[in-house]
Amino acid sequence: MSNLVVNAVRYAQPGSTVRLSGRAQGEGIQVDVENQGDPIPQEQLDRLFDRFYRGDKSRSEYTESNGLGLAIVRAIMLVHGGGADVACSHEGLIRFSLYFPDGVARV
Repeated sequence: MSNLVVNAVRYAQPGSTVRLSGRAQGEGIQVDVENQGDPIPQEQLDRLFDRFYRGDKSRSEYTESNGLGLAIVRAIMLVHGGGADVACSHEGLIRFSLYFPDGVARV
């Protein structure tokens, strides 16, 4: 969660809101982190969880990112039987979703 919140704050448009929400989903819980940013093309969305991928240079040139944060997030979620996904609207509303299966969600 920390990694997603830090990224949302870092890449959100100035003055916009970062939203966290959670809800029951199937046999577990889904937690979403949303921010308003620049629209991300689908080909970049498809790679955001890849190791060492840092998106376009303008989004990452002033950070100390090594492109591992989102890969680690997804790996941890998968090890616990959950999942991590991302979606972006044409207007730039970016939503990262974590799915925690029932047994993990109650820990």
